[in-house]
Amino acid sequence: MTGSGTVVVCIPEGAARAGAGSLNTASTSDDNGVNYIVNGTPTFELTGPDSGTYAPGQPITITWTADNISGDKVISLCIDKDAKLWNRNEQWIEVDLVAAANCNDSYTINPDNFPPGTYYIGGYMYDKTLRTFTESHVTAPITIPAPSFALTGPSRAHTRPASRLLSLGRPTICPATK
Repeated sequence: MTGSGTVVVCIPEGAARAGAGSLNTASTSDDNGVNYIVNGTPTFELTGPDSGTYAPGQPITITWTADNISGDKVISLCIDKDAKLWNRNEQWIEVDLVAAANCNDSYTINPDNFPPGTYYIGGYMYDKTLRTFTESHVTAPITIPAPSFALTGPSRAHTRPASRLLSLGRPTICPATK
């Protein structure tokens, strides 16, 4: 069967034989049909995160939609320096560890785990039975900035020169005590 529909089984009289050798009567019941629904082509589309700058410690939530999922399918996710998979500049976040389901779903990462730069989110859904891939990329880039800090300086107006704080003389060796 190549499409969805109702399958009705009709067995004519005498077409089947029971274990004891007797022949069947014709099937006449109304409950001899089943609805057969063919799933459409499985889909996987990354939908987020939104374009922007994600500071260290600020979570990045990757979102996607998946539909017509059946069987054993898994999702892999990466950050990518361009919007093209398989050119060896991807940094894989998860490989075949996120189970695919018919839904909108998400996965959160920490930008601290990646070097500063501009990235695209990429990934694929893999069908382990058919051995097929469905790829997707978020088209808007995200930026992970370099960590920074601000030195607020001494809080007193008067400071001592560094030469007074350093001891340049010979170190004193103290005898060990018992």
